[in-house]
Amino acid sequence: MATLHAGAAMATELGADPDAARYTRLAERGSAYLESALWSEEYGYFFQRVDPAHPTAPNSNRGCHIDQMYGQTYADQLGLPRVFPAGKARTALTSLFRNNFVPDAASYRPPGIPAPRVYAMPGEAGTVMCTWPHGGSTEAGQGGVVGYFNEVWTGQEYQLAAHLFAEGMVAEALAVTRGVHDRHDARKRNPYNEIECSDHYARAMMSYGVYLAACGYEYHGPRGRLGFAPRLSPEDFRAAFTTAEGWGLYRQKRRGDRQECAIELRHGSLRVRTLAFEVAGPVRSVRVNGRRAAFTAEGARVEITLDAPLTVRAGSTLEVILDR
Repeated sequence: MATLHAGAAMATELGADPDAARYTRLAERGSAYLESALWSEEYGYFFQRVDPAHPTAPNSNRGCHIDQMYGQTYADQLGLPRVFPAGKARTALTSLFRNNFVPDAASYRPPGIPAPRVYAMPGEAGTVMCTWPHGGSTEAGQGGVVGYFNEVWTGQEYQLAAHLFAEGMVAEALAVTRGVHDRHDARKRNPYNEIECSDHYARAMMSYGVYLAACGYEYHGPRGRLGFAPRLSPEDFRAAFTTAEGWGLYRQKRRGDRQECAIELRHGSLRVRTLAFEVAGPVRSVRVNGRRAAFTAEGARVEITLDAPLTVRAGSTLEVILDR
């Protein structure tokens, strides 16, 4: 569903409106099906319906699987329409954290699931791929991949942490990320090879997705759109950012009824037309580089549209003041 929304966004960029409409329609129908057919009020998460024609194929059936909302992570990261409704997504994430994040990942051994490969030693925390709080592990089918369900894969853990950040579940996101960090402490393992499934496995690079989600970062180069909504210490926040043609440092401070935002470009150039920020309350005025700017506000989100595109170059800073 996230891929269909991405296809719709690309089609819109290219002026292929009929294609965009078709992809959007398919995505919306798919999301409606996921919500109606694969959601369980009893379980509090999305589950897999087993194909009756292939009942012994590897399956998670009633299990709570870490990737059940994988597409939503990318939709959040790319600013695409939602795949899953926010309320059910948060409920499912709560269930995932409660059931799958365990203080001793090596101890989780549900019946019927083969012994896994070892990615966590006794006493090490991690987020297990699949748990069965409502039974069903003995019905998971046949095949070597069934043993994966007992394993902790850092790339999966990172995509879960990114989704947790995006939905505002900061403490849970930090706990999941810290579990990976502690397992790969340099005193025990190579911190530059957060092994999962295999050495230097590419999926572990989803750690950068966690970083983007923690920054609440959004960017659209052709439209000149840049935004930040820090999930960590929004009162005093600093983070590096990258764009299509440059990189720099974003700073944010909240002082009383004022929020000061600074976009400092350290290399290359950055073209902006629209800026977005998250604020602590209603905003009455906005200034960009000392000049008043038009803005719209919806809840905690403020969007600023400049009169004309502005190019920020290396060594210069774009300053935004939001007064409440």
